[in-house]
Amino acid sequence: MTFKGPVEDRLAIHELVMSYGDAVTRKDAKDWGKTWAEDAIWRIPHFPLLEKVKGREEIVRLWSQVMEDYKYIVFTAVLGSLSIENDTAKGVTYTTETGMNIKDNKSQDYADQRQYIEIYAVACLPFLLAEFKIENPD
Repeated sequence: MTFKGPVEDRLAIHELVMSYGDAVTRKDAKDWGKTWAEDAIWRIPHFPLLEKVKGREEIVRLWSQVMEDYKYIVFTAVLGSLSIENDTAKGVTYTTETGMNIKDNKSQDYADQRQYIEIYAVACLPFLLAEFKIENPD
């Protein structure tokens, strides 16, 4: 676990990660969209249509479409590492997601099975997600 960079910046990114999870749990597209940079990239290789999505507007549109299938979802994240150097910040989060879809099927729980690699846009304070991808740890 490595944390490098100014404490104030690390706190701001921690709050961004928490705001992201809170907006997912509330299924609030407006607040969730505020966590993304305008030219962000979202990559979820195992999820059809989300393999590589470019731009906040398209990311939020597709996310909203996916969220329609959930009665509820709880998304929590733990920031495992964070490094801020010059105008780039890179972090890893580990998440747990639990939900119920509209057919009353419990969704998959992801607990430390995947790591989310996040690159934050430092130059456009407040911090925003610039790139987000999922990788399976080795």
